[in-house]
Amino acid sequence: MYRMNATVTQVINALKLFFKHEPPQSGTVKGKYYTRTGQCHQCADCCKDISLLYRKAPILSISQFRDIQQRDSDYQIFEPLTHLAYLADEPLRFRCIHIDENNQCGIYSNRPTLCRMYPSENTLLLGGELSKQCGYQFEALQKFESVLKKTRRTQQFKDRIKKSLKRLMAMR
Repeated sequence: MYRMNATVTQVINALKLFFKHEPPQSGTVKGKYYTRTGQCHQCADCCKDISLLYRKAPILSISQFRDIQQRDSDYQIFEPLTHLAYLADEPLRFRCIHIDENNQCGIYSNRPTLCRMYPSENTLLLGGELSKQCGYQFEALQKFESVLKKTRRTQQFKDRIKKSLKRLMAMR
C-alpha cells in the first residue's frame, strides 16, 4: 500500500509545477449576465491600468489598499497608479509590478487567481472597458429590450395585484 505524507504546501507546489506550461487563457466563460469569448493576445494593457476589487467592492484609497495587501498576498503584486491619485471620488487604478519591457508577465505560471480569471463580467458591470487590443469580447446573455419587457410585465402584474387588493379592501 502506498502512503502519501505530503503537506498541503507540497501538494500545492506540485500542482503549480504541473500547470506551469499552460497556454494563454482562452475559451468561453458564461457569467450571470454576459458570456466572455476570445483569448488573451498578451498585450498587457490589462496589467498596466487595472481596477481592482476586494470583496466585490472597488478600492478607494491607498490606505485601504495597504490594509488589503496585509490581509491578502495576491494584492502584493500591484501598485497604485499615483498619477491618478488626485481623482478622489473614483476607485484607485493599479499596475502589476511583474510586467517587463516586452509586455511579458514575470510570474505568468504563478500568477494569482484574479489574473487567471481576468476579464470577468464584473469588469463590465463596474463600468470598466477592455482595451482595443484585447482579444476578449463580452456578449450580453439577454438583449436589453427583453429585460425591459420583463420589467414592464412585472410592473403591470404588480399594478394589477395592487388594484385587486384595493378592490378587496373596499369590499370590507
